Amino acid sequence: MEGEIGNEKENRLERLKRLLYARQRGLKPLRRSGLESRTNETPTAWRHVEPLKLASSLPSTKLLKRILWWTAGFFLLAAAVALFVFYRGNNLILASNVVLKVTGPLEIAAGQELSLQVEVENKNNAALELADLIVEYPSGTRQAGAVDKALARERLPLGTIAPGQSARKLVRAVLFGEKGARVPIKLTVEYRLAQSSAIFDKTENYEVTIGSTPLLLSLNVPAEVNSNQEILLEVEAQSNAESVITNPVLIMSYPAGFRFIQATPVPTRGQNIWSLPSLKPGARARVQIRGTLEGQDDEQESFRAAAGTIETDTALELAATYGSAFETVTIKRPFVGLDVALNQSTASEYIADSREPVRVDIGWVNNLPGEITAGEIQATLAGRPLDPTSVSAPKGFYNSTQNTILWNQTSDSKLAQISAGDAGQISFTFASLSLVSAEGAALRQPVLDLVVKFKGKHLDDNGKAVPVYSEVKRKIKFSSAVQLAAKTLQRTGAFTNHGPLPPKVGAETSYTIVWSVLNSANSLDAAQVSATLPPYVRWLGATKPSSETVKFSGAESSGGEVVWQLGQVAPGTGTAGPAREVSFQVALTPSVSQVGSAPVLVSEATLSAFDTFTKATLTAKLKRALDTVLVNEAGFQLGEDRVVK
Repeated sequence: MEGEIGNEKENRLERLKRLLYARQRGLKPLRRSGLESRTNETPTAWRHVEPLKLASSLPSTKLLKRILWWTAGFFLLAAAVALFVFYRGNNLILASNVVLKVTGPLEIAAGQELSLQVEVENKNNAALELADLIVEYPSGTRQAGAVDKALARERLPLGTIAPGQSARKLVRAVLFGEKGARVPIKLTVEYRLAQSSAIFDKTENYEVTIGSTPLLLSLNVPAEVNSNQEILLEVEAQSNAESVITNPVLIMSYPAGFRFIQATPVPTRGQNIWSLPSLKPGARARVQIRGTLEGQDDEQESFRAAAGTIETDTALELAATYGSAFETVTIKRPFVGLDVALNQSTASEYIADSREPVRVDIGWVNNLPGEITAGEIQATLAGRPLDPTSVSAPKGFYNSTQNTILWNQTSDSKLAQISAGDAGQISFTFASLSLVSAEGAALRQPVLDLVVKFKGKHLDDNGKAVPVYSEVKRKIKFSSAVQLAAKTLQRTGAFTNHGPLPPKVGAETSYTIVWSVLNSANSLDAAQVSATLPPYVRWLGATKPSSETVKFSGAESSGGEVVWQLGQVAPGTGTAGPAREVSFQVALTPSVSQVGSAPVLVSEATLSAFDTFTKATLTAKLKRALDTVLVNEAGFQLGEDRVVK
């Protein structure tokens, strides 16, 4: 059945194809479906259309207009009532009707008591309840009658202020600031309304100008300095107050290139804070500061001095400023540049080891556009630690009576005529006295001052010879000389020892170890001596004297570290007085592998300490470990140190 249907479809397709592509004539035309023929007439005029009729349920236009007018009238009435209640209501407050009146001076001297009369007037129809006056003061304000107490904010109760009434308060405080400063004071009234927990406020600002300061501060600095040249700063504080100024604090602010050397009086804290004495009216206090200023040519650096009070002893800023001063210094390149290096260090303060020589290299250069003639360089060494016999100055003459070294055109031909830009270098060496010798033992905090000066002549624009001068200063501090000594004892010493001599394999022999420390010129802190015990040596725990602290860490059977904590060591220990000494006991049990040898009992001990004068960490180390060789003990015989079977 399916095959017949398929053949029928195929026959139809074949017939259709023949009809489409056949070229023979006389084919019957295809039959087409017919179309309906219609004719539409186009209208020539507008036709009348009946208007739409509104549904009978919609309201009329008059009714809508009435509703609109009724709504507008209702809102106008509500607005009128709201305005009436707002402006005429007995329980509402306008902030503009709360008036703050402040009466007081517009200018006041710093440190003088300020009195302000504050009046709060209520022009509203309702009372201001639980009203408070809040006063906020600028930083540095102090309490009247108690200047040592800070005052930042205070709340003064005003109570209830009835309609048409006023409340008054007297505000008292002591203000501080620099001359000409405008100091703001913020005053706020806080209040509540009846049957309401809401808080309302009204704020006014009052400004006072500081007319004068309680301290007149002057800062004297040179207008121009050479780079790395030592300069002197002088700060003077004069009381301008009517009463005593109690212990004001002076704080100096230095520029980045300033290096502090010393000050008179010595700073109370650090290098820039001084506690000045109490000053009566008109009294003065003076501080002198020495240092060097480094910078580029024509660079300007600023110094600032400020005096006042601080909140705590550790504070770094003033809480209240009594006075201040500000000055600027211009750095100029010197006519002749001098560069002084001590053992290759150009620091203004050099820390030296008294056991080693110091080499000084002096470099110079002509910075002028013209020639310098008759050049002369002089180096002066001042201080007790200098060993005159140690000074060596090639091409220079050392005058031992004045401790000066001189170089001029006679000793160095380069100094005769120095053209623009010419440079040169000279050098010398010196050493200090031995701080543990008979001469040096009495020295305390040894210091040498080195001053290098250049002198010459230069023709100015008028052809006149004018002097040329340049100077550089260096300070040399010598660290304390410390020494560490050690010895091994067996028959003598602080303890009674046991065991055979010579030491025998498998048998225990005890020994006494003695450490001694010597210190010369400066106080030491955090001093300690440490060493280790080898694995075959046992710590016995006995130490003398009991006043010394000796700690051991390690295994109970053998080995470990021994630390003697000396703490502070006074100058002159072991030179002007007895040395610090401690003894402790150890035990040796030798093995067969050690037969014929002298075993090490304690490793090379190391001493470390902090020099409180030079701020340097000092170290000393023994050159050899301690073994069973009893060279420091009377009666020791050769062979008693060697292990036997």
